[in-house]
Amino acid sequence: MNTKMKLLFTIIVIAGFCSSCGVTQSAFRKRLAVIDAPADLKIKNLKTGKLIEIKMKVSRSEQTGYNVVTAYKTPSINLKVKKGTILELESQGIKKTVELKAKPNIGMLVLEGIFSLGTFAIIDLAFGANKSYKPQHLDVPAILSGKPQRSEKEINQYIRENSH
Repeated sequence: MNTKMKLLFTIIVIAGFCSSCGVTQSAFRKRLAVIDAPADLKIKNLKTGKLIEIKMKVSRSEQTGYNVVTAYKTPSINLKVKKGTILELESQGIKKTVELKAKPNIGMLVLEGIFSLGTFAIIDLAFGANKSYKPQHLDVPAILSGKPQRSEKEINQYIRENSH
């Protein structure tokens, strides 16, 4: 292959990588909202043994009018999407664990396959960008008390009402 062809091929690969949906949507780390986190909350990844830093981040955004997007900030953590991640939450001497399940985003892969002739779907599969965690939030009071977490709909409503 001559130099011009190599350069063209490189540009196409980089453009494909950068415009692939999963890669541009935080392919390497996924954000999870930490709902109602007490000030002393510690979150530890039991697979790695590392404490995870909680930061204020945009956890949800929505279009609320013509050319108006509202971003909602909540305490959040970033994690690499791995199969069977187990987190330990600790607050006021109470320790509880929660398992996060990595679920593939089939809808995104199908649409990417159709609109990019499979190119972007292959990129997302290669980099693991086709997966996200379920649930996409940690309902801390529910987890620490051993109750089921609130639904995505309830959490989204809570975030809209209590976001900073």
